[in-house]
Amino acid sequence: MNSNRAVLVAAVLVLGGTVPARADVVLDWNGLAAQLIVGPGGANKVPPLGLVDLAIVHTAIYDAVNAVEGFPFEPYGSRPTVTAPASAEAAAARAGRDVLLALYPSRSADIEALYASSLAAVPEGAAKANGIDAGRQAAAGILALRTDDGRNAGTTIVEPPEEPGARVPGAASSLGRRHHAVDPGELRPVPPRGTARARFLRLGS
Repeated sequence: MNSNRAVLVAAVLVLGGTVPARADVVLDWNGLAAQLIVGPGGANKVPPLGLVDLAIVHTAIYDAVNAVEGFPFEPYGSRPTVTAPASAEAAAARAGRDVLLALYPSRSADIEALYASSLAAVPEGAAKANGIDAGRQAAAGILALRTDDGRNAGTTIVEPPEEPGARVPGAASSLGRRHHAVDPGELRPVPPRGTARARFLRLGS
């Protein structure tokens, strides 16, 4: 499962009627993540790296809520062990909190404030505690998966030339493992069969 699908499914899980969680919980953590990445006083990361950090946050939330729901979808980074009952909202909050603390430790005050606010909306009890544990496991899983992936090693940003049609050399990707490199051969069209094949080959020669 790619990162974009993980983000979308996380949103579906929380916004859908089958999960006992406020829709706001994912939006809250998405908003804080965006603030820490590119907002005023944030890290001001270039878009490719900022989007990877945002995807890590949402992937942890996805894995946490997916686990609480009994894995209706394929997990991405981990398979948390969940004890029922478990709160999906508490799981999402803990997953978002742990990932952002790992990525932006200098903003711990803002992160902990949102975490406290998120948990305040969840009734005390076993479901809350079990959800928190599921979120902790999910965050640890995706953070371990992305450790030393090289995404923050530094990539030279090549400014495109002003003249039209000039080729811009592509820099090596620093977005890390689990990103598929496309073979140009995969993009070539398949020649037609039968009598049309000969005409196709003549036109291509």
